[in-house]
Amino acid sequence: MVVWKNRVFDYASGGKILISAAVFKDAYDIIREHAKKKSVVAYSDLMDKLKKRNHTKINRGTIGSIIGEISNQISLITKPSIYPSSIVVHKGSTNTGIGFWALKKGTMPPSKIPIKNRKMALSTYQRDVFQKPW
Repeated sequence: MVVWKNRVFDYASGGKILISAAVFKDAYDIIREHAKKKSVVAYSDLMDKLKKRNHTKINRGTIGSIIGEISNQISLITKPSIYPSSIVVHKGSTNTGIGFWALKKGTMPPSKIPIKNRKMALSTYQRDVFQKPW
């Protein structure tokens, strides 16, 4: 069980934004719902669902940090590590964002996967998420 905490993230433009623990919890719940149904969720759909839960500071600049934090936390409490952000994809595809491949925590972090092996590895990461008894 993860105890979600407020986190401050840096914007590429130099600013900072506080993301509340409630945002992480709700995003995790949405991702988990999709994992139970064995379906991917688009970044934009995840943002829309979070906004419907009254999380107004969610945008393209924050969503990657949010799902990355979720994967980092879950990877630390699952053995072998599970990376829930592997099922958050670009709309109309099964591909994650580039930030997924920068994750460094857990037993087999995506950052250790050579570029030429990423397509096959992503399928494995997604399968692991879908097979977990959520």
